[in-house]
Amino acid sequence: MANDSALYIRRALVTALRGVTAAGARVYGPGVPANPVWPFIVVGNSDTAPLRAQCLDGATFDVIVHTFAKGPDESGCAELNRIVASVLDGKGRPLPDAPFPARIRRLTWLRSQIIRDTDEASAWHGLVTFQGSVSS
Repeated sequence: MANDSALYIRRALVTALRGVTAAGARVYGPGVPANPVWPFIVVGNSDTAPLRAQCLDGATFDVIVHTFAKGPDESGCAELNRIVASVLDGKGRPLPDAPFPARIRRLTWLRSQIIRDTDEASAWHGLVTFQGSVSS
């Protein structure tokens, strides 16, 4: 039976990252406030595909976590990227509020990137990419 877990994956990652000291409670899903307080983190929507095998009903997914920090250089953003990778890489976790029993079984950090944010010269945007799987 197919269970699209994209919404629950994002909720699980937001919950895990809310404990990140550098960003405090400023961790969002796709609904970022109009004028967020910097630094902050945004968990993007996952690209989810079914994963079916004998005795297994789950999904694989890719997700990008976006980090935003200001400063004269990219070091604040690099630190947020490092924290996000260390908090999430290799960690399994249950899917909160899912109407079906499932958990993230594998979450692997693939890469990080930092670019200058186009709105302000002292603003930086990080992208931390993960790949994972979910199953019951």
